[in-house]
Amino acid sequence: EPAAGCLWGQFYLLVGLTSTELARKKAALAGVDEQIVRETMKDVSLQSERFRLVHNYYGLFPEALNWLRHHALGEIYRLGRLQFMVKPFGLNYRIYRHRQSGCTVGLAGDGVCFDADGFVCAKDFEPDWSSTLNLGDDWIEGFPILPDGKAQKRLIRLDANEWECRIDKNSPVLDMHIPAGGGMTLSACQDSMRWALRFFPEHFPERKFAAFSCKSWILNTQLQKVLPPEANLLQFQREVYLLPTAGDGKSGLNFIFGKKDVNMHTAPRTTSIQRALLEILESGQALRSGGMVFLPEDVNKIGMQLYRSQWPATFAHCKEAGL
Repeated sequence: EPAAGCLWGQFYLLVGLTSTELARKKAALAGVDEQIVRETMKDVSLQSERFRLVHNYYGLFPEALNWLRHHALGEIYRLGRLQFMVKPFGLNYRIYRHRQSGCTVGLAGDGVCFDADGFVCAKDFEPDWSSTLNLGDDWIEGFPILPDGKAQKRLIRLDANEWECRIDKNSPVLDMHIPAGGGMTLSACQDSMRWALRFFPEHFPERKFAAFSCKSWILNTQLQKVLPPEANLLQFQREVYLLPTAGDGKSGLNFIFGKKDVNMHTAPRTTSIQRALLEILESGQALRSGGMVFLPEDVNKIGMQLYRSQWPATFAHCKEAGL
């Protein structure tokens, strides 16, 4: 950076642009259409625009190269509104589905620290409680996560003969990413997810996956109190099985404002999401992140709020299993 002076961002942009040709070669080997590559590589432009918001000229932050390596390696593809790549689930939760009813329940793994509201405890804060998970031969005992993304400080027991573990920490999942640009309607998300279910088995049959997953600031449940209920982000939250995740207290700022250190007095308030994040910060709260899972066979039920509507029945199955 000292050698490049004010052009240091443009140097990283030139490096980032090389990912485009590498991505084209990888895609060609797998028979992926050129137009899909073009749509996927718009990330270079989106990352450069984020840089421009801060420095008023086009470039890339060095950390953008960490993201663009997925493109260069042919790991990630944009299919309609959403992007997908196969990777390990990574979150310390287990997702179970009842073999007969199809009800779904998430259990926290061992040692997840929660606050009194059921969210993952922020760094440097004393947790209110921590979870345990016990796996017996005929039963599973743990603390449930409600579909709205809150852990319950209440131990439940599932009959291992009735409940199948569909996702654990090491399960491969279709990791979803939402590029900037708006238009994240439920129908657009559903179309993208259906496309992904066809695309990866066709072009990358070796990349098996158990479910859709995402970890993102857009899954922050605090947004439910500051955005209108019809907002696309909130509609999406209500369709998936939300999971609490750890955050740094500034989730989303980098994506919306181009940087994490935001002056609340001078920050732009042009969009509803800018105003929403600032309103949360001004209330004295740290910004949370969130996670989610969504099982592939449920894609055609988007719009039904399946996991939330199932919860009374799910709870009843838990009681039968020894709640």
